[in-house]
Amino acid sequence: SLIRITRRLPDTWLRAAMSSPARRVIVGTIFRRMPELLSPAGRKARAVVRFDVTVGRAVDTWYLELDVGGCTVSRACVRRPRSTVVLSAYDLVRLAAGADPVLLFREGRLRLSGDTYFGASIGTLFDLAR
Repeated sequence: SLIRITRRLPDTWLRAAMSSPARRVIVGTIFRRMPELLSPAGRKARAVVRFDVTVGRAVDTWYLELDVGGCTVSRACVRRPRSTVVLSAYDLVRLAAGADPVLLFREGRLRLSGDTYFGASIGTLFDLAR
């Protein structure tokens, strides 16, 4: 899978890929897989989470709409997000490949707004190891 491949890529290659047009494909693939990776806790959640994925000054916005039993991914949403997560495309891929979100947060590479307590628990809503 894409996650397994990114775990094996040298860091310089991953950074280069996230600065190229391939970024949109890779980031899109990660988000489109999120519904099938819901954990038991994620199946109970009800919320909208906004992700602002950055590369330089560019921002790609994705929404995860969690409702009991499922998750919908979209690029636009009419409901107000409960939490917003801001991180670079590079760090999103690293996070999906198993990087520690607490470390990314402490380093200022992952920012949360809105309900930050819920935002900090987002990692428990998905089983990215699958």
